Amino acid sequence: MMYLTFIQKLHSLLKENDIDPMEWEIRAFDIVESSNDTVNDLFIHYDKIVVLANTQSKGRGRDGRIWESPEGGCWLSFGVKKTIPAIELSTPIVQAVNQVISKYFHSTIKAPNDIMVEGKKLAGILVKGTIQGNELTQVIIGVGSRSFFSNH
Repeated sequence: MMYLTFIQKLHSLLKENDIDPMEWEIRAFDIVESSNDTVNDLFIHYDKIVVLANTQSKGRGRDGRIWESPEGGCWLSFGVKKTIPAIELSTPIVQAVNQVISKYFHSTIKAPNDIMVEGKKLAGILVKGTIQGNELTQVIIGVGSRSFFSNH
């Protein structure tokens, strides 16, 4: 049920921002090793993809750190394969995610990639890109959040 609710909300948000959700491949899985790796694997077939997982067995954070991804959290990655001039992406993406969250909670950014609410880490964001020459050719954005309201 969480997947269906999330996908409906994602479609709504994409439409609100003049993005056609029908251009995106949206996949939901019970378990993946890593949502980022799954997006990367699916780039063979799709240029725009969202992967949502109930759990990850090999989630990663910055610098290859282990990212615990138990059931009940939100583990997703967005991927876009498009050639654009290379720019620094992480900061504007973290700011955009925080802007959405701040509509519901008083949230802050703990540099470089964490969203905090009431002194607790609500989400971590990992942005990876592939650069050829001076152009960014694909981007994968991973967002991980344990259930903020659980005792875990």
